[in-house]
Amino acid sequence: MLKKRDKIFGFNLNMIFLSGINRRFEVQFNNNRPNNKIIGNNSKFLIINLVISFFIFLSCNTLFAAESTVTIRKSHDPKAIGHNLYYGLSENISKTNFSEKIDLGSDTVYVASNLQEGSIYYFAATAYDKHGNESLFSNVLSYKVPGNNSIIPRNNWSLVYVDSEEIVGEDGRAVNAFDGNPDTIWHTEWKNNQPVHPHEIVNDLGAIYALESFSYLPRQDGNANGRIKDYAFYVSNDPENWGDAVASGTFADSATEKTVLFGSRAVGQFIRLVALSEVNGKAFTSAAEINVTGSILKPPTPTLIPRDNWSLVYVDSEEIVGEDGRAVNAFDGNPDTIWHTEWKNNQPMHAHEIVIDLGATYALESFSYLPRQDGNANGRIKDYAFYVSNDPKNWGDAAASGTF
Repeated sequence: MLKKRDKIFGFNLNMIFLSGINRRFEVQFNNNRPNNKIIGNNSKFLIINLVISFFIFLSCNTLFAAESTVTIRKSHDPKAIGHNLYYGLSENISKTNFSEKIDLGSDTVYVASNLQEGSIYYFAATAYDKHGNESLFSNVLSYKVPGNNSIIPRNNWSLVYVDSEEIVGEDGRAVNAFDGNPDTIWHTEWKNNQPVHPHEIVNDLGAIYALESFSYLPRQDGNANGRIKDYAFYVSNDPENWGDAVASGTFADSATEKTVLFGSRAVGQFIRLVALSEVNGKAFTSAAEINVTGSILKPPTPTLIPRDNWSLVYVDSEEIVGEDGRAVNAFDGNPDTIWHTEWKNNQPMHAHEIVIDLGATYALESFSYLPRQDGNANGRIKDYAFYVSNDPKNWGDAAASGTF
């Protein structure tokens, strides 16, 4: 066990680092702080102390794998009858910016659960009297919940904007900067035009993330053309409004990957790398790979896959004599037409199946089944199994099965 005591910013900070997964932070606030008063009264609060212990359950791999136990030492002021605990992700301290307010009453312990790994939380307390008058905030504690922030998968990334890319003299398309192949590069124009700096690339991450860092891998073919020197990096939820850069500086002149940590977490769905200059003063910019690390905050909202390019691959049975029960009716966009297995001249038994080509490769979230809408229950599916594959001859296990 290591114990360290130091005085910082006018109050005593006692930090105890425990072995294993527990970390405990204790703050003793300065007794002479002039503003610890109940509003509307002349009684000074003696001390409002917070003791915060953070417990990380390493066996849990979910996004929300942390909780904190917060203990408030009661105020000694006789007019204080309870305490409020405030906490949240905003470092701008005010009652409106804290996302959570917990009235502890006479309790002194509160367990804050569902804390997001890798995020910084801010905690503060107030005391109140029987009239609801509330003291000013205690000093604020901040803590970054440990977590294994990893490289954001680029499956759902898409190019929003690039100011220049070479597509005549070489394959220098911007999408090469996030294709996972270090041997392909984004390169600004050089064959028919050589636009000058700044150059920029804007990507949609496909979801909202709390980002910790970005990395830039220069081209790996031994050619320094386009190697970025000065840069600025932006994160936003709006690709038209960027605000201040979350990181800026000068890269070392080498072909090794450069990783830049942000001063604080940056939340957004869009990233923008701006190259301000090139190591040899040329007009070019190039990049082999761009990556960011962090954790997801809001997964993408599933949307209906357009059926314009769908086509029928196989159906085991369809009625085309007694009625229009063709299989293609099951994805024609018209709820009044139906796919129906044969019944006029033959009535084959279950199992029945329909196989559809979506026309492209998708990351699927769900499927929906609309039974016939004419009031007739004939053919309404009871038990089902649903499969997804890139090979219509090899299906593997069902992605979903059950009873409707």
